[in-house]
Amino acid sequence: MIRNIIFSGLIISVVIITGCTGSHTFTKSAHAGDTIAITMDAQLENLKRADISVKIYDSNSILHTLPAHDPRIRALINSYPDPLSKIVIGTETNQNIDSNEISWGDTISKSTNYDKEWFQTILLIDLPDTLATGIAIISIDGTPVQATSINILPGAGTPDTFKEKFLGSISDTQLHSLERGAYFKVSFDGVTIPYGIEINFSHNPDVDNGGTGRAYVVNPRGDVKSINWSDDGTSLKAILMPAKNVALADLRDFKFYVAGEITGLTLANVQGFDNNGNVVTVNATITQH
Repeated sequence: MIRNIIFSGLIISVVIITGCTGSHTFTKSAHAGDTIAITMDAQLENLKRADISVKIYDSNSILHTLPAHDPRIRALINSYPDPLSKIVIGTETNQNIDSNEISWGDTISKSTNYDKEWFQTILLIDLPDTLATGIAIISIDGTPVQATSINILPGAGTPDTFKEKFLGSISDTQLHSLERGAYFKVSFDGVTIPYGIEINFSHNPDVDNGGTGRAYVVNPRGDVKSINWSDDGTSLKAILMPAKNVALADLRDFKFYVAGEITGLTLANVQGFDNNGNVVTVNATITQH
């Protein structure tokens, strides 16, 4: 698990900077039967492993299919840049720290439609062990990404067990724990950008009140805004403020998530305020994922 997170971080550091809209394998060569990683679009938030099937045409034009739910489709994981990376800090402070971080950050921002939540989706698959040597073409059904290629080397490979010094081999169930669970995305729009937002929700009773789940609020960019929240088992309240004492530049930066396997989240009310405490009209939208 630890090693997977490390190489996923390496992938995003290289690929997301390009603003890539296609897919790439990591590495570019492998043996039939090996585990590979395929990087995909940066913002595939609705994609789930169960929705994916993989088609591979080997160098002999023979089709090999990994259908949905095939155990060889190992995991679908989102990788994020280090919040202390020079590209993140350089972008947020508008300075080139080591090279050309301002330009690279702008390229990433354009590729994510200026959503500050930068992530790269990584698909881990085990290649079929019957692939012919040579260039194979991989396409991923259920996604908008372009087909990619990989060079199949002579000899037999083996699926990666992601073995760690202290944990031993990592099971697929443990890999799946790195995937996104169910969540609600809360986003905002309006004419005027408020300084702060107060928002209230109701939801079905949680596990402590005879229902299921337990609310958990997730802030995708804690360096951009703060969220103070509370939940009593059926009602959730959140107050959003800029992390820095300057109003946010875009209402989309107020986006956050409610997770924890609760159900029936609905909006009770939402109100924005300027930095003098005056009311600012703002709209909130909840989408379930």
